[in-house]
This record gives sequence, C-alpha cells and structure tokens, in this order.
Amino acid sequence: MPKLACPCGYIHNLSQIPDAGWITIRDEEFDSISTSGLGSEEKIDALYSASGSIYVCPSCERLMWAKKGSAEFVTYSREQPN
Repeated sequence: MPKLACPCGYIHNLSQIPDAGWITIRDEEFDSISTSGLGSEEKIDALYSASGSIYVCPSCERLMWAKKGSAEFVTYSREQPN
C-alpha cells in the first residue's frame, strides 16, 4: 500500500482512490488543456499528467507537496506568529 509519512509521525494512506489529497495544476496548463481540441478522456489524462499533489497533515497541518512530474514530496510547516 502506498503511504506518505509526515515528520510528525502521521501516515497518509495513498491506496484509496480517490484519496484525501489535493490535485494542483498551473492555471496556464489548465487553460491550455481545457481549451484544446482533445476528447474528454484525453483531456483528463493530460490534466493528470500536468498535475502535482498536496497532502495536508490532519495532525500538525504541514503541507506535503509533490510538484508536477515528481515523486518526491517537499514538506512545509506553518510559521509561528511572533
């Protein structure tokens, strides 16, 4: 089962489809694909190919982001107010 571990110890289960993640895509790429002459199935495939993923940890609220074409997640934590 694919899993994504947060530094706080929470484990995201990625085997469920759909999962609890967010799909990210640049506006330019979305507009280009959505206005293309591709058929519906081809558009869906192109949108997924152009997208990245974000997961939000429900425990510590860190963001884990894999940019388009990357399997590596970069983790971002919330800054504490001064």
